[in-house]
Amino acid sequence: MEMWLKKSIELVENSIENINQVDYKDMIYLFYDYFSNRNLAQFISYLYNKDENDLYFEIDTVIANRKYNVSEVEKIMLCLKENGFNEWQKSS
Repeated sequence: MEMWLKKSIELVENSIENINQVDYKDMIYLFYDYFSNRNLAQFISYLYNKDENDLYFEIDTVIANRKYNVSEVEKIMLCLKENGFNEWQKSS
């Protein structure tokens, strides 16, 4: 596993108790600015056990059509920041 992927997964696992309670579209929105679409698809695919190619083609639609929940995204970001998001961001 590549280091960027490992560190990203660790960040999420340390921040979110049950990833299945978080909509993957919210996670796409959260990490959209930090990964290429291919890497984002790989990351989300690993977290949610979804098909990487399907995710790759869905990413721009999620962002363009605002298929995410802003209030949930804000809650998730707080959890991520409490568990090292800013340090992760600097290292990526």
